Amino acid sequence: MNILTLFYRLNQNLQKEILRQISSQPKNLLNDIINYHQSKNQINIKYYQHFIVDKDEGILEDKYWLLNDLYIYTDDLNGFWERFLKEINIPFFGQRLITSQINTIWGIMTPKERNDFIEKTIC
Repeated sequence: MNILTLFYRLNQNLQKEILRQISSQPKNLLNDIINYHQSKNQINIKYYQHFIVDKDEGILEDKYWLLNDLYIYTDDLNGFWERFLKEINIPFFGQRLITSQINTIWGIMTPKERNDFIEKTIC
């Protein structure tokens, strides 16, 4: 179920309040949020198709490969780990579920970095 379906299930007063809050946000933040969701969906589909459907790997293998590739990619990004360290409690980060680690790294990346990762990924 996508977010729009859930949104339209809300009562109209709540929908109006959400839209009011969203419209008060800076345009670049809204664009980043949109890019985050669209690009994350795109990369999840790409890795799932490659590792689970095409290669018939085990459950979560697509997530393990995605996290591995994100670590490799972000190692070469100038300033990424400085941004990461500002946002994340490092000892706690390693204890997170794999999807939470992926979401955190994906969220710290800029839209340009996300799109570049999607274009360069091996899948």
